Amino acid sequence: MTAADFNRDVFPLKNKIFRFAKRMLKIDADAEDITQEVFIKLWREQKDIQHFNNIDAFAMTITKHLCLDKLKSPKYQATTVAIEGTEMMQAGATPHAHAEQTDQRALMSRIIDGLPEQQKMIVHLREIEGYEFEEIVTITGMNMNVVRINLSRARKTIKEELIKIYKYGLKIS
Repeated sequence: MTAADFNRDVFPLKNKIFRFAKRMLKIDADAEDITQEVFIKLWREQKDIQHFNNIDAFAMTITKHLCLDKLKSPKYQATTVAIEGTEMMQAGATPHAHAEQTDQRALMSRIIDGLPEQQKMIVHLREIEGYEFEEIVTITGMNMNVVRINLSRARKTIKEELIKIYKYGLKIS
C-alpha cells in the first residue's frame, strides 16, 4: 500500500475513529491520542491491510482495543469529565428549537453513557456510525446473537428512560 492508497482508503476513517474513541473515553485529548495511535498501527501494518476485506472494521477493532487498554490502565482517571463543545445553531432554527434539540442530544448522550460498556459500544456503532450487524460482529468480536440482544436491551433501556423522563418529569442524575 502506497502513501496515496493509505490517504485514499484509510485517512477518511479519521472522524469515525475519533467519535468512537471519544464515546468510549469521553475526553477529546485521549480520543485524539487513540486516533493517532490507530493511524500509526495502520501505517505499520500497511502491507497486511490489503488482506482485510473491511479496513474500516479493522480500524475500529484496533480503536476498541486501544480504548479498552487505556480504560484499564491504572493511570487513567475515569472521573474526568470532558467539556462538550458548543454547537452552531442551524440556519433558520429558532433559539427555542435549537435549545430543545441541544437538550435532547445531551439527554440521549447521558442515557447512552449510563448503559453497560458493551451496549454503549454497540449502540454507538449501529445508531451513530451506521455500521451493519456483520461489521459490528467483526469489530467487537461478539457473536451475532449477542450483538442483537445487546442492541435490543440497550434500545429498551433508552426507551424506558425516555418514557420515565417525559412522562413523569424525572431527571437523570
